[in-house]
Amino acid sequence: VKFTFERLKDPKRASIQAFLWGPVQTVKILDEYTVQIINDKPNGPMIRNLAIGCMLPPKAYDQDKFGTEPIGTGPFVFKEWVRGQKLVMEANKDYWGGPPKAKKITYFPIPEEATRIAALRKGDLDVTFTVPVDQVKLLEGDEKIKMEKILSCDTHVLSIGGKETKLFEDHRLRQAASYAINRQAMIEKILYGFAQMPRSVISPMVFGFNPNLPPGPVTYDVEKAKSLMKAAGKEAGFEAELMYVNGSLPKIADLALAVAADLQKIGITCKVRVFPDFAVGGTFLQPGKFDMFYNSWTTYTLDADMPFWRNWHSSNSREGTGKYDYGKDLDALIEKG
Repeated sequence: VKFTFERLKDPKRASIQAFLWGPVQTVKILDEYTVQIINDKPNGPMIRNLAIGCMLPPKAYDQDKFGTEPIGTGPFVFKEWVRGQKLVMEANKDYWGGPPKAKKITYFPIPEEATRIAALRKGDLDVTFTVPVDQVKLLEGDEKIKMEKILSCDTHVLSIGGKETKLFEDHRLRQAASYAINRQAMIEKILYGFAQMPRSVISPMVFGFNPNLPPGPVTYDVEKAKSLMKAAGKEAGFEAELMYVNGSLPKIADLALAVAADLQKIGITCKVRVFPDFAVGGTFLQPGKFDMFYNSWTTYTLDADMPFWRNWHSSNSREGTGKYDYGKDLDALIEKG
């Protein structure tokens, strides 16, 4: 535990998760099974943050095979990994909570949606996630399949204006793009109703969400979008690139094309660019060399502290990523929260 925290907070490593552990000052080993974590100020989200991290044993971490033959203390232990084919986990008979009911779990990577659903219906799979929205009714009619619909922690985001391109540097152009997008139509026609109009930048599943906020803080208003374009001196319109990573979200291609069509109505002509994965896309996204990027963020700690610090606190606003420094007033509100 001590090794893991020291590694996370090491400025030389520049961990992208370091912001979660800002208040942690010291980790003391009290005995073989006890550590003491000392914060320099109240740290309400700490318990939730601890739940998402993996403790790294220093001896195993330094071995060459740690990345391909990991160890852990969970209910299942690593058995076999065949790259691109399967991952096999077996029950941990020494698990502190008692052995799990399943003796073995095998994960199969099946990126093609149709193939994955066919395998489920055939009985080759017991469980799958993220069912294609246009396949829900088909599966609901299959008596052999039990389906659960659960609200996720994902929020779809159109990141506008990388710092290097400066195309959307005028905030009125960013506002115009937002007003031009018909979110409700995308929900109904592309996502088959499996989404909600946003009330906030975080999901209702996240601690800190305010259910009393009105739906749709930004409305669909093409005329207002056009007036903002005119006020910014761009009434004639301009060209921009809209990027997304293939397969990163359900119906991502259709969603991106819908955004492009809406923006065309106010004179923003989009060249849609598709990346095969985030490794390739990162070449443009990290340096901020993008005009628009359709993606999502998920609050996997289930606490609003995470997205607010990660996305809007000035201490985490790195030059070139497209994030903006929103000022000390917002910093103070985030810190107070």
